[in-house]
Amino acid sequence: TPAPDHTHTYTYTDNGNGTHTGTCAADNQSVTENHTFVNGLCSLCGAKDNTPAPDHTHTYTYTDNGNGTHTGTCAADNQSVTENHTFVNGLCSLCGAKENITLAKPAISALTNVKKGIKISWKKVTNAAGYYVYRKDGKKWTKVYTAKNGATTSWTDTKAKKKNGTKYQYRIYAYRGSLTSPVSATKTTYRLTANKLSSVKNTGKKKLLVKWTVNKKASGYQISYSASKKFKKAKTILVNGSKKTNKSISSGLTRGKRYYVRVRCYKKSGKTKYYSDWSNTRTVVISK
Repeated sequence: TPAPDHTHTYTYTDNGNGTHTGTCAADNQSVTENHTFVNGLCSLCGAKDNTPAPDHTHTYTYTDNGNGTHTGTCAADNQSVTENHTFVNGLCSLCGAKENITLAKPAISALTNVKKGIKISWKKVTNAAGYYVYRKDGKKWTKVYTAKNGATTSWTDTKAKKKNGTKYQYRIYAYRGSLTSPVSATKTTYRLTANKLSSVKNTGKKKLLVKWTVNKKASGYQISYSASKKFKKAKTILVNGSKKTNKSISSGLTRGKRYYVRVRCYKKSGKTKYYSDWSNTRTVVISK
């Protein structure tokens, strides 16, 4: 029989069923009781708490696994979850891992004079979050537009609208977060304001006379005419010289048919012709 003032010193053993047993070696006394958990561990026997309180909100600390996933661990109850990275602007928003991607060089597919300015079109780049468009109208390159969607493949430079005859160069970059692609090849065009179609008349036997306004910055003009309102199977005629304002047409016309006619100007630089937008469309019936 131990002395009345004996203080038990227990050694605890996990029973694996939510309880542990404490044994006092001095007098072989023992006690079995439920675990007492603190921060996910029993404070007496060290057993892990596998039944966190239902109202517990996990606070995870994330570690990059180096294979496209990370593991989040909740220190309060030792719970963990492994999942794919969630990338925002090239970095995982949870663990900070860098997105291992590449961006191909963009390609400008067309520079087109339209009513509102110059339309730049390019091919979509895989993995791009957006694009930077740069313009040069002298000696300096200037960023003139940021496309914030990787699906965007065109933009119209309205600042070029009024500068008739000006030479412009464009190039673009694809971007994703801090990652930027190589720059595209530079494309060149001239801003040309569309001239107006003044008149179209049937002046003789299967003959048309087309008149238009002058664009002094042009090298010449192109006439397009067709029996289709949508200019299907249209015929075209080039007229050299910026001062020319009319052209007689007597080829490919059928008496009794209605024709649709339009004109645009062009500027020649080297072997390349740069075209304006099309003029207004006029119609005429070949009655003679």
